[in-house]
Amino acid sequence: MHLKKIVVATLAMSSMASFAAEPGMKAQAELGFVLTDGNSETQSTNGKFNIERDRNNWRQKFNIEVLSASQNEVSSAERYATAFQTDRKLDDNDFIFGQLTYDDDRFSGFDYESTAAVGYGKTILENDVNLLTAQLGPGIRVSREEGAASESEGIVVTSLNYEYEISDTAKFGQRLDSDFGEDRIISTSITSLTSKIKDALAMKVSLTVKNNSDPALNEDLTRKEETDVETSVALVYSF
Repeated sequence: MHLKKIVVATLAMSSMASFAAEPGMKAQAELGFVLTDGNSETQSTNGKFNIERDRNNWRQKFNIEVLSASQNEVSSAERYATAFQTDRKLDDNDFIFGQLTYDDDRFSGFDYESTAAVGYGKTILENDVNLLTAQLGPGIRVSREEGAASESEGIVVTSLNYEYEISDTAKFGQRLDSDFGEDRIISTSITSLTSKIKDALAMKVSLTVKNNSDPALNEDLTRKEETDVETSVALVYSF
Protein backbone atom coordinates (compact mmCIF):
# COMPACT_ATOMS: atom_id res chain seq x y z
CA MET A 1 0.00 0.00 0.00
CA HIS A 2 2.78 2.43 0.87
CA LEU A 3 4.63 1.59 -2.37
CA LYS A 4 1.52 2.41 -4.39
CA LYS A 5 1.20 5.77 -2.63
CA ILE A 6 4.82 6.59 -3.37
CA VAL A 7 4.27 5.81 -7.07
CA VAL A 8 1.18 8.04 -7.12
CA ALA A 9 3.15 10.81 -5.44
CA THR A 10 5.91 10.53 -8.04
CA LEU A 11 3.41 10.80 -10.89
CA ALA A 12 1.84 13.83 -9.24
CA MET A 13 5.26 15.50 -9.05
CA SER A 14 5.76 14.91 -12.78
CA SER A 15 2.43 16.44 -13.75
CA MET A 16 3.04 19.44 -11.48
CA ALA A 17 6.31 20.11 -13.31
CA SER A 18 4.41 20.83 -16.54
CA PHE A 19 2.36 23.52 -14.78
CA ALA A 20 5.44 25.06 -13.16
CA ALA A 21 7.03 25.56 -16.58
CA GLU A 22 4.55 28.36 -17.33
CA PRO A 23 5.60 31.97 -16.59
CA GLY A 24 4.67 33.08 -13.09
CA MET A 25 4.26 29.48 -11.89
CA LYS A 26 6.24 27.59 -9.28
CA ALA A 27 5.69 24.25 -7.59
CA GLN A 28 7.08 22.28 -4.68
CA ALA A 29 6.75 18.62 -3.75
CA GLU A 30 7.58 16.94 -0.42
CA LEU A 31 7.88 13.22 0.15
CA GLY A 32 8.80 11.47 3.38
CA PHE A 33 8.94 7.76 4.20
CA VAL A 34 9.89 6.07 7.49
CA LEU A 35 10.19 2.31 8.09
CA THR A 36 11.22 0.70 11.39
CA ASP A 37 11.60 -3.00 12.22
CA GLY A 38 12.17 -4.92 15.44
CA ASN A 39 9.78 -5.27 18.38
CA SER A 40 7.19 -3.43 16.30
CA GLU A 41 7.01 -2.71 12.58
CA THR A 42 5.91 0.80 11.68
CA GLN A 43 5.60 2.53 8.33
CA SER A 44 4.80 6.14 7.62
CA THR A 45 4.38 7.99 4.33
CA ASN A 46 3.63 11.67 3.90
CA GLY A 47 3.46 13.87 0.84
CA LYS A 48 2.69 17.51 0.16
CA PHE A 49 2.29 19.15 -3.24
CA ASN A 50 2.03 22.92 -3.70
CA ILE A 51 1.47 25.04 -6.80
CA GLU A 52 1.51 28.85 -6.87
CA ARG A 53 0.66 31.12 -9.78
CA ASP A 54 1.50 34.82 -9.46
CA ARG A 55 0.65 37.15 -12.34
CA ASN A 56 -0.18 40.85 -12.40
CA ASN A 57 -2.86 41.55 -9.77
CA TRP A 58 -3.78 37.93 -9.08
CA ARG A 59 -2.18 35.09 -7.13
CA GLN A 60 -3.47 31.51 -6.74
CA LYS A 61 -2.26 28.76 -4.42
CA PHE A 62 -3.26 25.09 -4.45
CA ASN A 63 -1.96 22.30 -2.24
CA ILE A 64 -2.60 18.63 -1.51
CA GLU A 65 -1.51 16.70 1.60
CA VAL A 66 -1.45 12.94 2.14
CA LEU A 67 -0.52 11.11 5.35
CA SER A 68 -0.53 7.35 5.95
CA ALA A 69 0.88 5.34 8.84
CA SER A 70 0.62 1.75 10.08
CA GLN A 71 1.95 -0.32 12.96
CA ASN A 72 2.33 -4.09 12.65
CA GLU A 73 0.39 -3.88 9.38
CA VAL A 74 -2.58 -2.17 11.08
CA SER A 75 -3.42 1.32 9.83
CA SER A 76 -2.96 3.97 12.53
CA ALA A 77 -3.30 7.19 10.51
CA GLU A 78 -4.78 8.17 7.16
CA ARG A 79 -5.46 11.74 6.07
CA TYR A 80 -6.15 13.55 2.79
CA ALA A 81 -6.45 17.33 2.59
CA THR A 82 -6.68 19.97 -0.12
CA ALA A 83 -6.75 23.76 -0.05
CA PHE A 84 -7.18 26.47 -2.66
CA GLN A 85 -6.76 30.22 -2.26
CA THR A 86 -6.97 33.09 -4.71
CA ASP A 87 -5.75 36.60 -3.89
CA ARG A 88 -6.67 39.90 -5.56
CA LYS A 89 -3.80 42.29 -4.94
CA LEU A 90 -4.75 45.83 -3.95
CA ASP A 91 -1.16 47.08 -3.84
CA ASP A 92 2.28 45.72 -2.97
CA ASN A 93 1.26 44.83 0.59
CA ASP A 94 -2.53 44.45 0.73
CA PHE A 95 -4.84 41.88 -0.83
CA ILE A 96 -8.32 40.35 -0.65
CA PHE A 97 -8.51 36.54 -0.52
CA GLY A 98 -10.98 33.74 -1.12
CA GLN A 99 -10.24 30.34 0.40
CA LEU A 100 -11.60 26.77 0.20
CA THR A 101 -10.36 23.78 2.23
CA TYR A 102 -11.33 20.10 2.53
CA ASP A 103 -9.99 17.69 5.15
CA ASP A 104 -10.63 13.93 5.32
CA ASP A 105 -8.93 12.47 8.40
CA ARG A 106 -10.02 8.84 8.75
CA PHE A 107 -9.00 8.69 12.43
CA SER A 108 -10.46 12.01 13.60
CA GLY A 109 -14.02 10.75 14.06
CA PHE A 110 -15.25 13.05 11.27
CA ASP A 111 -16.19 11.93 7.77
CA TYR A 112 -14.96 15.31 6.53
CA GLU A 113 -14.44 18.95 7.47
CA SER A 114 -14.51 21.78 4.92
CA THR A 115 -14.36 25.56 5.07
CA ALA A 116 -15.01 28.52 2.79
CA ALA A 117 -13.85 32.02 3.69
CA VAL A 118 -13.11 35.48 2.30
CA GLY A 119 -11.16 38.28 3.89
CA TYR A 120 -8.30 40.74 3.98
CA GLY A 121 -4.58 39.98 3.94
CA LYS A 122 -1.48 42.08 4.44
CA THR A 123 2.28 41.73 4.12
CA ILE A 124 3.42 43.20 7.43
CA LEU A 125 7.17 42.80 6.97
CA GLU A 126 9.27 42.01 3.92
CA ASN A 127 13.00 42.44 3.40
CA ASP A 128 16.00 40.36 2.34
CA VAL A 129 15.67 37.86 5.18
CA ASN A 130 12.17 38.29 6.71
CA LEU A 131 8.65 37.79 5.40
CA LEU A 132 5.58 38.16 7.62
CA THR A 133 2.01 38.02 6.30
CA ALA A 134 -1.39 37.95 8.04
CA GLN A 135 -4.96 37.15 7.00
CA LEU A 136 -8.36 37.70 8.64
CA GLY A 137 -11.91 37.11 7.46
CA PRO A 138 -15.35 35.52 7.98
CA GLY A 139 -16.31 32.11 6.67
CA ILE A 140 -18.34 28.96 7.15
CA ARG A 141 -17.32 25.47 8.27
CA VAL A 142 -19.24 22.33 7.28
CA SER A 143 -18.40 19.04 9.01
CA ARG A 144 -19.94 15.64 9.53
CA GLU A 145 -19.16 13.43 12.48
CA GLU A 146 -19.21 9.69 11.76
CA GLY A 147 -22.77 8.37 11.93
CA ALA A 148 -24.31 11.83 12.23
CA ALA A 149 -25.76 14.51 9.97
CA SER A 150 -23.59 17.30 8.61
CA GLU A 151 -23.40 20.54 10.59
CA SER A 152 -22.37 24.05 9.64
CA GLU A 153 -21.34 27.10 11.64
CA GLY A 154 -20.00 30.57 11.01
CA ILE A 155 -16.33 31.05 11.72
CA VAL A 156 -13.60 33.67 11.71
CA VAL A 157 -10.40 32.52 10.00
CA THR A 158 -6.98 33.91 10.88
CA SER A 159 -3.54 33.12 9.50
CA LEU A 160 -0.07 34.31 10.41
CA ASN A 161 2.91 33.17 8.33
CA TYR A 162 6.57 33.99 9.02
CA GLU A 163 9.66 33.01 7.01
CA TYR A 164 13.27 33.74 7.91
CA GLU A 165 16.21 33.20 5.57
CA ILE A 166 18.92 31.89 7.89
CA SER A 167 21.41 31.63 5.03
CA ASP A 168 21.51 31.03 1.29
CA THR A 169 20.82 27.33 1.95
CA ALA A 170 18.61 27.33 5.07
CA LYS A 171 15.18 28.74 5.90
CA PHE A 172 13.00 28.76 9.02
CA GLY A 173 9.21 28.89 8.81
CA GLN A 174 6.39 29.33 11.30
CA ARG A 175 2.70 29.29 10.34
CA LEU A 176 -0.35 29.53 12.59
CA ASP A 177 -3.87 29.02 11.19
CA SER A 178 -7.01 29.23 13.34
CA ASP A 179 -10.74 28.84 12.66
CA PHE A 180 -12.82 30.37 15.46
CA GLY A 181 -16.40 29.10 15.68
CA GLU A 182 -19.03 29.18 18.42
CA ASP A 183 -18.92 25.38 18.78
CA ARG A 184 -15.29 24.63 17.97
CA ILE A 185 -11.93 26.32 17.59
CA ILE A 186 -9.42 24.55 15.34
CA SER A 187 -5.81 25.76 15.35
CA THR A 188 -2.82 24.42 13.44
CA SER A 189 0.81 25.38 14.07
CA ILE A 190 3.52 24.35 11.59
CA THR A 191 7.17 24.94 12.48
CA SER A 192 9.74 24.00 9.84
CA LEU A 193 13.42 24.13 8.98
CA THR A 194 14.48 23.63 5.37
CA SER A 195 18.06 23.03 4.27
CA LYS A 196 19.10 22.92 0.63
CA ILE A 197 20.99 19.81 -0.44
CA LYS A 198 21.71 20.66 -4.05
CA ASP A 199 20.08 22.99 -6.59
CA ALA A 200 16.30 22.37 -6.36
CA LEU A 201 16.54 19.53 -3.80
CA ALA A 202 16.28 20.18 -0.05
CA MET A 203 15.57 18.42 3.23
CA LYS A 204 12.76 19.67 5.48
CA VAL A 205 12.10 18.93 9.14
CA SER A 206 8.71 20.06 10.43
CA LEU A 207 6.57 19.89 13.54
CA THR A 208 2.78 20.18 13.11
CA VAL A 209 0.51 20.65 16.12
CA LYS A 210 -3.26 20.64 15.53
CA ASN A 211 -5.75 21.42 18.30
CA ASN A 212 -9.51 20.87 18.15
CA SER A 213 -11.36 22.35 21.14
CA ASP A 214 -14.30 19.95 20.70
CA PRO A 215 -13.11 16.64 19.16
CA ALA A 216 -15.37 13.80 18.03
CA LEU A 217 -16.48 10.93 20.25
CA ASN A 218 -14.87 7.49 20.42
CA GLU A 219 -17.00 4.35 20.20
CA ASP A 220 -17.12 4.23 24.02
CA LEU A 221 -18.47 7.83 24.03
CA THR A 222 -15.26 9.30 25.44
CA ARG A 223 -13.72 12.26 23.65
CA LYS A 224 -10.78 11.87 21.30
CA GLU A 225 -7.59 13.76 22.11
CA GLU A 226 -7.83 17.50 21.48
CA THR A 227 -4.25 17.77 20.19
CA ASP A 228 -2.48 15.85 17.41
CA VAL A 229 1.28 16.17 16.91
CA GLU A 230 3.12 15.16 13.74
CA THR A 231 6.90 15.25 13.21
CA SER A 232 8.07 14.91 9.62
CA VAL A 233 11.37 14.61 7.78
CA ALA A 234 10.97 14.89 4.02
CA LEU A 235 12.80 15.59 0.78
CA VAL A 236 11.59 18.71 -1.01
CA TYR A 237 11.88 19.31 -4.75
CA SER A 238 11.17 22.77 -6.14
CA PHE A 239 10.54 23.49 -9.80
